[in-house]
Amino acid sequence: MKKTAPRKTGQQVRSEIQTEMTERIVAALKLGKAPWRKPWATDPNAGRWTNIHSKKMYRGINVLLLECTAMDMGFNHRWWGTYKQWADLGCQVKKRPEDAKYWGTRIVFWEFKEIKSKDDDEDGEKKTPKKVPFLRTYVVFNLEQVDDPDGKLAKYRIDEKASALIDPKAVDDPIFDMAKEVIAGTKADIRHGGDRAFYRLPTPYEDWPKHTEGDWINVPEPAMFVSPADYYYTNFHELGHWSEVRLGQKDEKYAFNELVAEMASCFLAQACAIPQSQVMDNHERYLAHWLQAMGGDPSFIFKASSAATKATDLILSYSGHQEAVGNGGDNGGDNEDDEQPAKPKGKSRKAKAA
Repeated sequence: MKKTAPRKTGQQVRSEIQTEMTERIVAALKLGKAPWRKPWATDPNAGRWTNIHSKKMYRGINVLLLECTAMDMGFNHRWWGTYKQWADLGCQVKKRPEDAKYWGTRIVFWEFKEIKSKDDDEDGEKKTPKKVPFLRTYVVFNLEQVDDPDGKLAKYRIDEKASALIDPKAVDDPIFDMAKEVIAGTKADIRHGGDRAFYRLPTPYEDWPKHTEGDWINVPEPAMFVSPADYYYTNFHELGHWSEVRLGQKDEKYAFNELVAEMASCFLAQACAIPQSQVMDNHERYLAHWLQAMGGDPSFIFKASSAATKATDLILSYSGHQEAVGNGGDNGGDNEDDEQPAKPKGKSRKAKAA
């Protein structure tokens, strides 16, 4: 009699999902591509990855997973949905091409379910149900993988003539207006000079916000950058470090903090529609750290993307630019994982930033 394979535990399933997704991101990094860096088109249908049903933007690890697929297949449209969500719009997901390594993209989100207690308290009152997290997965498809026989997706398609990438000429170009507002909204102490960009930690770190020194950012003068986009991108990177103490982040290794700041700066640049280079020439020295850390810990990229999303939300919130975001799963993105910016914390262990 053939034995039935033992049922996998929730922890085993979660570990397998994390490992599979980490392998995809590591493969992209080995090719010299960062799946959190995205060239930006000015057309509104080429922005941040968004669920076609809920109109909520994907967040955290899902941003990276969708970007990996977009890089592999050359997708530019921001809209994604499950097979059912596209069918509900009267569309049909195309048949997988024979030469395609894969077709759908698996994303994840946490679903919280209430578990009622079987036991009552001694006084006869029922105990408060506990909320238990379950890791759910869905397969989604990009708009470019869908047939639209009735033309219902016309308003979701990129206008190719109007969506050419803008070539910024100066830091005062109108394309950077939102970036300026976001930076100014933080009221961070940003200083200019020298040839280094860094965040000076508050001293004593544990006493923030009642510290006596530090808690300021330094960046070179705008004229020293190769492009204006790089200037704002660098500001966002350092603001990622600036957010660490405000989010009460625990002490993490250097590579982790750098990865979080790198990802947060890219998320912020996407939110502000700033063009980004796909080449990682300024980040080669971190690549080995990321690959080594991710190879040894499948949950590494999950932790980093979650921290980067929180930093992005916090920085955008100061200027009122934070938008409704969600995982964008089949539940329309409405679940307990849709976090608001964390409240600034007054205590945190010291973390190195550069």
